[in-house]
Amino acid sequence: MARLTSFALIITLFLVIGGCDHQGANIPTSPPTANSYLGDGWTLYESGNYAAALTEFNASKARDAIKEDAYNGLGWTYTKLTQYDNAISNFLLLLSLTSSDDMRANVYAGLAMTYSAMQVDPNYYAGTDDATFDQRTAAGLKAIEYIDMVLALKPDFEFTHDTYITAQKLNATVAQCYFRMKRFLDAAMVVTNTLYPDFFNNLSSQQVIVVRSDTVAVSLTPTTGMTGQANLDVVYSVNDAPVSARLVDVIDVRHSETNVSYKVVEFVEGGKSVKILGNPIPMEKDMFVVQYQNATDYGKFLSVLMNVIDENTKRD
Repeated sequence: MARLTSFALIITLFLVIGGCDHQGANIPTSPPTANSYLGDGWTLYESGNYAAALTEFNASKARDAIKEDAYNGLGWTYTKLTQYDNAISNFLLLLSLTSSDDMRANVYAGLAMTYSAMQVDPNYYAGTDDATFDQRTAAGLKAIEYIDMVLALKPDFEFTHDTYITAQKLNATVAQCYFRMKRFLDAAMVVTNTLYPDFFNNLSSQQVIVVRSDTVAVSLTPTTGMTGQANLDVVYSVNDAPVSARLVDVIDVRHSETNVSYKVVEFVEGGKSVKILGNPIPMEKDMFVVQYQNATDYGKFLSVLMNVIDENTKRD
């Protein structure tokens, strides 16, 4: 009888313990929060799994409709997925929500990288070549505008979730955008001022770029008398043979007799043409002294410039 009682107790204990284990396995856990979805989203983003990251950021936003970093994550992720319009709309919405300088810097950087990506994405724009170039130029200018805003707010900016994106990389992106727009002098100036101070000095020491001063005749236009604008074609002589300038920059233009300085309205980069404006209004047979940077090898100038930009925009 004692044995039966002991056996019954053992069975009872077994059932109780088993029941407790079963109940413990089914104790409900806390549901995911906006923060937990957000953390998972950034982990996936940093690992390059952008489609899955998008799901997590959307889930975070669904839990908390004013979760700022969820919109930040959506903006950056949509850019990686080349859904630029969605990226821009999320970044702009976040700008209306946040009062944080750190978050605004993130948004400006995100918008800059979005527009920079748009500038070269062959699938984003459609239309004639000229229309497409104009659209790409507009995108590049927007990228530059937002980079200026980032660096004005945070001169030492670094994106927490992608340490590739630093102030230096943003400056290189400005130069890259200018280069894509064929504004080579602007690109070279950014390189010199922020990335490679000896850029021009080194090219000058190799005689790739030389400073020249040549006297050239003015070419009037039908509107010169009204506007004061006229054209100059910069040509110089080598061994009695005419050579067209390959303009890198125009430093100064003055009337050869009066020494009056005239404004450079524009010039053709890599070409010889300069448009000037000034008073007295240029007259037929007037001569002007043009001081300028000339590329003896314009192809090498562009190649060196492109290499510096590429070196500073590539991922380590």
